[in-house]
Amino acid sequence: MPIQPRRGADRDAPPTRAETKSHTDDQRLADLREEFRGHRIWRSPRWDGGLGCWIATLHDPMQGVDPTVIRDTADQLRNALLEERELAERRGDRR
Repeated sequence: MPIQPRRGADRDAPPTRAETKSHTDDQRLADLREEFRGHRIWRSPRWDGGLGCWIATLHDPMQGVDPTVIRDTADQLRNALLEERELAERRGDRR
Protein backbone atom coordinates (compact mmCIF):
# COMPACT_ATOMS: atom_id res chain seq x y z
CA MET A 1 0.00 0.00 0.00
CA PRO A 2 1.53 3.37 -0.97
CA ILE A 3 2.33 5.81 1.80
CA GLN A 4 -0.01 8.81 1.70
CA PRO A 5 1.35 12.35 2.17
CA ARG A 6 0.73 13.85 5.58
CA ARG A 7 -1.84 16.56 6.11
CA GLY A 8 -2.42 19.22 8.80
CA ALA A 9 -0.54 18.94 12.10
CA ASP A 10 0.87 15.51 11.17
CA ARG A 11 2.88 17.18 8.42
CA ASP A 12 5.39 18.52 11.01
CA ALA A 13 5.76 15.24 12.93
CA PRO A 14 8.93 13.16 12.55
CA PRO A 15 8.76 10.55 9.78
CA THR A 16 7.28 7.20 10.66
CA ARG A 17 9.31 4.02 10.43
CA ALA A 18 7.46 3.04 7.23
CA GLU A 19 8.20 6.43 5.64
CA THR A 20 11.89 6.21 6.57
CA LYS A 21 12.15 2.64 5.25
CA SER A 22 10.38 3.62 2.04
CA HIS A 23 12.80 6.50 1.46
CA THR A 24 15.79 4.27 2.23
CA ASP A 25 14.51 1.54 -0.11
CA ASP A 26 13.91 4.10 -2.88
CA GLN A 27 17.48 5.35 -2.50
CA ARG A 28 18.91 1.81 -2.52
CA LEU A 29 16.92 1.04 -5.67
CA ALA A 30 18.28 4.18 -7.37
CA ASP A 31 21.84 3.32 -6.29
CA LEU A 32 21.58 -0.23 -7.63
CA ARG A 33 20.15 1.00 -10.93
CA GLU A 34 23.03 3.45 -11.27
CA GLU A 35 25.70 0.88 -10.43
CA PHE A 36 24.31 -1.98 -12.54
CA ARG A 37 23.06 -0.37 -15.75
CA GLY A 38 23.11 -3.68 -17.62
CA HIS A 39 20.20 -4.91 -15.49
CA ARG A 40 16.64 -3.74 -14.94
CA ILE A 41 16.31 -3.62 -11.15
CA TRP A 42 12.95 -3.61 -9.43
CA ARG A 43 10.97 -4.84 -6.44
CA SER A 44 8.40 -7.60 -6.67
CA PRO A 45 4.91 -6.98 -5.31
CA ARG A 46 3.82 -9.02 -2.31
CA TRP A 47 0.37 -10.54 -1.84
CA ASP A 48 -0.57 -7.68 0.52
CA GLY A 49 0.46 -4.92 -1.88
CA GLY A 50 3.76 -4.22 -0.15
CA LEU A 51 7.18 -4.60 -1.70
CA GLY A 52 8.84 -7.99 -1.75
CA CYS A 53 12.07 -9.36 -3.18
CA TRP A 54 14.73 -7.35 -4.97
CA ILE A 55 15.03 -8.48 -8.61
CA ALA A 56 17.50 -7.82 -11.41
CA THR A 57 16.71 -8.79 -15.00
CA LEU A 58 19.69 -8.95 -17.35
CA HIS A 59 19.54 -6.68 -20.40
CA ASP A 60 23.24 -6.56 -21.37
CA PRO A 61 24.87 -10.03 -21.59
CA MET A 62 28.27 -8.41 -21.05
CA GLN A 63 27.16 -7.50 -17.50
CA GLY A 64 26.01 -10.87 -16.20
CA VAL A 65 25.27 -14.54 -16.79
CA ASP A 66 21.91 -15.40 -15.23
CA PRO A 67 18.89 -13.82 -16.91
CA THR A 68 17.18 -13.10 -13.56
CA VAL A 69 18.64 -12.67 -10.08
CA ILE A 70 16.29 -12.59 -7.06
CA ARG A 71 17.32 -11.81 -3.47
CA ASP A 72 15.58 -10.85 -0.23
CA THR A 73 17.56 -7.65 0.44
CA ALA A 74 19.26 -4.89 -1.52
CA ASP A 75 22.66 -5.87 -0.08
CA GLN A 76 22.18 -9.50 -1.10
CA LEU A 77 21.21 -8.40 -4.61
CA ARG A 78 24.22 -6.09 -4.90
CA ASN A 79 26.59 -8.91 -3.84
CA ALA A 80 24.98 -11.30 -6.33
CA LEU A 81 25.28 -8.73 -9.13
CA LEU A 82 28.95 -8.17 -8.32
CA GLU A 83 29.44 -11.93 -8.69
CA GLU A 84 27.46 -11.85 -11.96
CA ARG A 85 29.71 -9.09 -13.27
CA GLU A 86 32.81 -11.08 -12.36
CA LEU A 87 31.46 -14.22 -14.04
CA ALA A 88 30.64 -12.26 -17.21
CA GLU A 89 34.14 -10.77 -17.26
CA ARG A 90 35.72 -14.23 -16.85
CA ARG A 91 33.46 -15.63 -19.56
CA GLY A 92 34.58 -12.82 -21.87
CA ASP A 93 38.25 -13.65 -21.24
CA ARG A 94 37.69 -17.19 -22.55
CA ARG A 95 36.25 -16.10 -25.87
